Amino acid sequence: MLRRLVKQFIKTIIVSLILIFLAHYFIFDFEFTKDAISNAIFLVGIMMFFLGLMLITNAPRIFMIFTYSVKQVFSRKNFPYKSFYDYYAEKEKDPVTPYAVPILVMSIIYLGISLILAYMVLQGAE
Repeated sequence: MLRRLVKQFIKTIIVSLILIFLAHYFIFDFEFTKDAISNAIFLVGIMMFFLGLMLITNAPRIFMIFTYSVKQVFSRKNFPYKSFYDYYAEKEKDPVTPYAVPILVMSIIYLGISLILAYMVLQGAE
């Protein structure tokens, strides 16, 4: 259990650092100032925060009626579920995304780092 959680944190850190690098490269022209680095970290951190919050609260279940409808309309053969209730009961067994907690924790850390860097920029510390 602990080993799996550590692997999830490491994967989350690697993906988020790649996203920070890409945001820094494409949006902020690869400028190595505290301002640009803080903004890149904040951008990725805020997106990760809302994604993690959505995953923890199980908000993607809201879209189940949409996915059920699309699958039913575009199903070439007979659809395996007779009603939305049957589809929902089957999908309710699926576990919540295991990366929800690492994403939320890392986003809070990134937001803290970006706020500290932004404070240093606003104070004029170089």
